[in-house]
Amino acid sequence: FSGTLTFTNARKPREVAARIPKESVMIETDCPYLAPVPYRGKLNHSGYMKFTLSALADARGESETALEEQLLKNSLELFGVK
Repeated sequence: FSGTLTFTNARKPREVAARIPKESVMIETDCPYLAPVPYRGKLNHSGYMKFTLSALADARGESETALEEQLLKNSLELFGVK
């Protein structure tokens, strides 16, 4: 998921985010475009991923901390880092 998850009209992406198995969830920046709210319309960068994380955690009904741990695990697995 990218910063578009934070957009007001992102109802469908949030519904999808709530249903995807936790082992399949990832976030990304989509740099340099599609910055999340509250920076929508500006150039995007990785420092804004916290807003995407927050929107994803909210959509899934999870804590940001638990979701961060899962995202790290998913990333390590995806890239084959042990």
